[in-house]
Amino acid sequence: MRTLLTIFACTAFLTLRGQIVPPPPQPQQPHLIIQPFSGINIGYMFVGNGITYVSAPVGIAIYRPLNNNFTAFTAATLAPTAFHFTSLYNTPFHNPAYGSGGYTGFGANAAVSGGLIYTNDAHTFSISGSISVQRGSYPVYVAPARTTARKQY
Repeated sequence: MRTLLTIFACTAFLTLRGQIVPPPPQPQQPHLIIQPFSGINIGYMFVGNGITYVSAPVGIAIYRPLNNNFTAFTAATLAPTAFHFTSLYNTPFHNPAYGSGGYTGFGANAAVSGGLIYTNDAHTFSISGSISVQRGSYPVYVAPARTTARKQY
């Protein structure tokens, strides 16, 4: 009789557990999304006789979803830059050692930024705000060859 009662009790408990449906698992959002980026910028500024530049920023961005609508982000960027300009201002006090061919320079700009992105529920609109801190290197100017002839004694 005890054996029959034990089998009945085990069957009742196991049957109840088998009929309870657990809730479906909630999809886990990733905590951090890491995304590298790169690009190229080419431009011309109308200052004086003109400045041309080429820059190739590279960096990494980290995103963290806070909820369905807000995402926090941060990014670190390094942008090496090459530029060339003719004399910025047409002045008679031009240094003859550099000639009149203009100046060429190389530099690098590093930046760190962070902010917040809002996206509506339909994912058709987003707006973001950020703050950035950057630091530029002191550019290296490459002087053109001297065109003045040296006096020989």
